[in-house]
Amino acid sequence: MRYDIEEYLQFNQQYWANKKTAYQYRLWLERFSQFVKKPLSELTLDDIQRYRKVIRERFKPKTIEYFDNIIKTFLNFNESKIAFSPRKLRVRGARADSYPAISEDEYYQLLRCAPLNYFPDVQRSLIIRILWATGIRVGELVSMNLEDLTDDYWGATIRTEKKQENRMVYWFNHPELRDLLVNKYLPIRNEIVRPSNALFLGLYADGEFSDRITSRSIQRGIKALCKRAGISKNISPHSFRHAFIVRALMIGKPDELIRQMVGHSTTLTIKHYAQLNGREVAEMWKFE
Repeated sequence: MRYDIEEYLQFNQQYWANKKTAYQYRLWLERFSQFVKKPLSELTLDDIQRYRKVIRERFKPKTIEYFDNIIKTFLNFNESKIAFSPRKLRVRGARADSYPAISEDEYYQLLRCAPLNYFPDVQRSLIIRILWATGIRVGELVSMNLEDLTDDYWGATIRTEKKQENRMVYWFNHPELRDLLVNKYLPIRNEIVRPSNALFLGLYADGEFSDRITSRSIQRGIKALCKRAGISKNISPHSFRHAFIVRALMIGKPDELIRQMVGHSTTLTIKHYAQLNGREVAEMWKFE
């Protein structure tokens, strides 16, 4: 199956704007190949179901859905080499509450626990504010560069993950975000020279800055703030995206407009976020 994987990846390389996409596809396909240990011509639906059962014990529903999409596109590409139709493989959508939305109260709790005493704290506070104000993916935030900011600092160009296009995001309703960016963050960030010109930097244990912050570092920072704030809910960077979409739905923004704002391929994904429990709905009525 290794040759089939290489052929598939080589063909799709031209369509993937983000190198991380190719890496993730290779990782998941090679894991699956090592699990089944058979050529593509002998693959069965039962092999896929057995692998799903194994990874279900280790990964969240959204990750299982991600694997399902990868294996289905791979099988569609190699349809002539397999003994069954890829159309028989159902992609099971993850539940909308896989990433619980952060409420407005919880958001302000995090900000109160993010002091602005020195640069890493200012950066963490700015990251939280941008996630809340724009609903961008954490990978999109990590890839932002200084030159992506608009000239007036009221927005930024985002390289949309999973699609070969850019989109604009703005924080017009969040003047405190712009104030923090212009008056406290950029004066210090512009003095730190790094090859990548990344907007947000990582921090090594010895106090030196890395070229670019990682998604994992942002996740750890949010977890640390949640612990400090006494928030037990499993809040992740995606919780901010979930909350942004739900708030937009609650004030009646059209699905198509929300789709464009958050960089989704279709409006079908937007509908997943509408499947909320009663407590989340009550919280989202507090939208500004």
